[in-house]
Amino acid sequence: MITFPDFRFVETPRTGSRTLVNALQTAGGEKSKTHHDRVEDIPLDRPVYSVIRDPYDHLESWYFHMLGAPKGSANTWPGAPDGTAFLEYLLWWRNDPLFPTLNPYKDVVTKVFFFSDGIDSIFQQMVQWDGAPLPNTHGPREVIHQWSVEEIEVAQDRFAPEFEYWQKCLIDAGREVIRIIVEG
Repeated sequence: MITFPDFRFVETPRTGSRTLVNALQTAGGEKSKTHHDRVEDIPLDRPVYSVIRDPYDHLESWYFHMLGAPKGSANTWPGAPDGTAFLEYLLWWRNDPLFPTLNPYKDVVTKVFFFSDGIDSIFQQMVQWDGAPLPNTHGPREVIHQWSVEEIEVAQDRFAPEFEYWQKCLIDAGREVIRIIVEG
C-alpha cells in the first residue's frame, strides 16, 4: 500500500502494482511495510485506489507467472510445472490460500483504474504526473492463450464474482461491457 495525503493505493497482484508502487514512491508516496496488505489493515480515512484487470487476462497472467515460478515456491500450484494444462490450473486456483480472489480489495476500493489503459496512464491519472515516462512499464499484452469453450465455462462459473465486479466497474466508468457467451 502507498499512502498520499489525499488517497491510498492498494496493490492487487498481477496488475502492474510493483511498477506503480515504485513510481508512486518516487512521486512522494509512503509505502507500507508489506507488499500486499490484508484488507482489514487498510485504513479507510481517505479514498482507496486500485487497478483492475479483465478477468480472462488476469487469469492468464497468473497462469504464466506460476509456470515460471520455481517448483515448490509459494507461487507454484501442485501440478506445476509438469501438469501445465490451463483447465487444471483454473480448477485448482480457487483453492489458493494466499489469493482466493482476483480482486482482494474490491470491498474497500473507492476508485479503480483499468490495467488496459497502461501503467503510465494510470500513474498520470493518480498523481497528475507530467514528468518523464515511467521506467520499466508495459501496456496491455497480446493474448497468449486460446481459451477453449470448457475453460471459458469453468472460468465464468468459478470466478463469477470477479466477472460481475469487472462488469460493474466497466458500467460505472461508462465503458463498453463485452460478454463472452458460450452456446451449448
